[in-house]
Amino acid sequence: MATSDSSGAVVVLRLRGKEDLGSTFIKTISRHHDSLAAVGSHLVLTGLSARLLAQLRKTGAIDLLGADNVFAARPNVGESLQAGLRRAQHLMNLP
Repeated sequence: MATSDSSGAVVVLRLRGKEDLGSTFIKTISRHHDSLAAVGSHLVLTGLSARLLAQLRKTGAIDLLGADNVFAARPNVGESLQAGLRRAQHLMNLP
């Protein structure tokens, strides 16, 4: 659970290699997003397979998280993580 001490933070979650999140996990990350957003923080997901992206779209979770905060897996390992970290720096107003 996010607290006021975590205001302005960004949580980057790497999901490379995962093919199925399940409804419980999707509900959990949605609640975590809401908890972070309530204190001005953010959640960024990286390394998502096409199947995971489809799950997030179907459940509406991608709309909640924001498409700018969700990064599909790319051919080179670490590439989507680096993109997610750049997004985190942007959200934290870091150079």
